[in-house]
Amino acid sequence: MPQVSVVMPVFNGEKYLAEAIESILKQTFSDFEFIIVDDGSVDRSLDVILDYQKRDGRISLIQHARNEGSARARNRGMRAARGEYLAAMDSDDVSLPERLRLQVECLDSNPDIGALGVGAVMTDEKLNPLHTYGLSQRHARIAYDLLLGPSVVCATVMARRAVMLACGGHDERWMRVSDIELISRLITRTRLANLPRNLYLYR
Repeated sequence: MPQVSVVMPVFNGEKYLAEAIESILKQTFSDFEFIIVDDGSVDRSLDVILDYQKRDGRISLIQHARNEGSARARNRGMRAARGEYLAAMDSDDVSLPERLRLQVECLDSNPDIGALGVGAVMTDEKLNPLHTYGLSQRHARIAYDLLLGPSVVCATVMARRAVMLACGGHDERWMRVSDIELISRLITRTRLANLPRNLYLYR
């Protein structure tokens, strides 16, 4: 069994999809499966995924016949996952090479932490930096900051699969902000933390 399951939904993400996939395949941590959920794309996203799947056996594909929304796609990937940890990824972003390794090391060393984000840099389309998220590391401050604005960059979160399943995953009634709503529920069930290093480029 892989230790980590990376789950990435895709809907018409052809433009940046190869870059996102490459950023996971080039991680310094290699004990993962990469579950990509094509959510009814009508561009060349499926062709890109299939091309990478031929080259790397860690990639598995789930297809939706029509677009069903990000929340349902993420839940579908989560239910198919086998790893101890679930790592989020967005199809237009970039995970820096040390991201998975450092998150795994932190979760392995801190069994009381159920979900762990990392620092992130907001960029433009060409990955030029625009803004660095100043995120708190401690659970209590993360919970407080969530009332005021982003306290976790949801696309960076790695969580214990058992915690995510117990929480019920994403609420599929929330079409746009299901990830933020999920964080608000996780805060009441487990301890959250953020690594203080910028390990994710968020377009």
